[in-house]
Amino acid sequence: MLQQNLGVILSTALVAVLLCANALYGGKYNTVVDIGAPMPQFRNLPATDGTTLSSKDIREDVVVLVFLANHCPWVKGMNGDLVKLVDEFKGQSVRVIGVSVNLRQEDRLPAMKEYAARYKYNFTYVFDESGKLQHKLTGDDPNKQYTNEDVEAAIQQMLSGSR
Repeated sequence: MLQQNLGVILSTALVAVLLCANALYGGKYNTVVDIGAPMPQFRNLPATDGTTLSSKDIREDVVVLVFLANHCPWVKGMNGDLVKLVDEFKGQSVRVIGVSVNLRQEDRLPAMKEYAARYKYNFTYVFDESGKLQHKLTGDDPNKQYTNEDVEAAIQQMLSGSR
């Protein structure tokens, strides 16, 4: 199990938005896009592994989008737990995708590549320079907060088919 103290995930630095094929507590975690709603469309976001990612490429039943900022103390404090989260659901139809939308040099793609290697990211980490994906999902509301327990419980319920 992940450490209890993953901390609060802040939207401007870090927002976890869960999307899946099953409807789950629509609107409980997000008032802009209901959990279970179709993934907002995006195309060709460059990833730290040299590939690009589009929404049409995602095949998993559960997708956890985590908005990250390399410079953020919250992100630095939860990197290990995020890697453990990915390991915990390995072999299941779960995909974690990190998204950076910040335009600071330390949050842009070249720095993201170094950061992902340093913290041994085991998930796709993409750069959305336009910030459109975050806006579609959060409405840029800085008050949206998710705890580690929220994320784990939602993943478990979606995997079990519970609504």
